[in-house]
Amino acid sequence: MQFQEKFFEKHTFHEVVILLLQKGETTELPLTGHCMKPLLRENDLITVKPITIDQLQCGDIVLYHIEGRLKCHRFLTFKTIEGRQYLITKSDRRSRCDTPVPFDSFLGTVIRVKKVARTVDYETAKWKRINYCLGKLSPYISIIEHCIKLPIRFPRKCASRLFRLAMGTNYRAWRGKRKNSL
Repeated sequence: MQFQEKFFEKHTFHEVVILLLQKGETTELPLTGHCMKPLLRENDLITVKPITIDQLQCGDIVLYHIEGRLKCHRFLTFKTIEGRQYLITKSDRRSRCDTPVPFDSFLGTVIRVKKVARTVDYETAKWKRINYCLGKLSPYISIIEHCIKLPIRFPRKCASRLFRLAMGTNYRAWRGKRKNSL
């Protein structure tokens, strides 16, 4: 017990995860953040398997460390910048790719996700195909999503502005006053 206390006084959780993965150990850790929604959600328990860079495929969800943080994003492709190799990754919720990730920051890929009600195994042929398609479509998904949401948002914004011009107040505030008076 004393060993554990002394060990964790000297090392952070992220350092321990990085050391385990660099030594070839498959590791489970809780996910934080919302950048990979809807596939991965906060507090999902992910299992990360260390693999070599050669084994990476487009669409794999990778774990890497950069600027003192662990990040879990979708791998898209490799890129050479000034003679140095980088991974190009992107979160599923953003329209732009991340800053290129140096090879030495790469830790492994997510092979399993334990959700509240079920476990998803990303090593099955079905999920490999799904992730590959998501990786190929990822740069376009946010554009498609924006085009779908625009016809829904635009009429709402116009109606809200027209109401504000005609009534001199916000629709929600007007409706709240109306409910209270009834």
